[in-house]
Amino acid sequence: MAKCKGCGVELLDGTVFCPYCGAQVEKDEAKNVEVVETQNDFVDVDAPKQESKAFSVFATLGMVFGFVTLFFLLITLLSAEDPEGAWLIACFGFEFGIPGFVFSIIGKRSKNHRGKATFGFIANLVGMILLFILAVVFLTMAMIAEGGYDPTIGGYY
Repeated sequence: MAKCKGCGVELLDGTVFCPYCGAQVEKDEAKNVEVVETQNDFVDVDAPKQESKAFSVFATLGMVFGFVTLFFLLITLLSAEDPEGAWLIACFGFEFGIPGFVFSIIGKRSKNHRGKATFGFIANLVGMILLFILAVVFLTMAMIAEGGYDPTIGGYY
């Protein structure tokens, strides 16, 4: 058995580094050493990081929800003749924008699908803002048409 020159602990034959102080065993002490690679639980910090597939899925979902939110925006505008129906469509479309917005934020961590996530982020954000404004406008129009709201008074009468 060899001794560590750093801390003096007896080492097993073939030891390259002292397990206690980390000192490298000199070559003359480690003659005829066969290095055996073992699998360990340590993470190699120099290894390139592999992208998680979940981020690319979230980026794609954010993009798809962005298209759906913009679709509901278009349908809301096309159904402006019926303010109550347009209000319901705007509210329903807004509900698609929220998870799409969150998915896009998570998907931005993807390196390969960042463009999808950016499109989803912008489409969902703009869609939600416009759908919210349209929902308020169409709800007000529906209430005026119903006769239970007078905007000059500022409330119900």
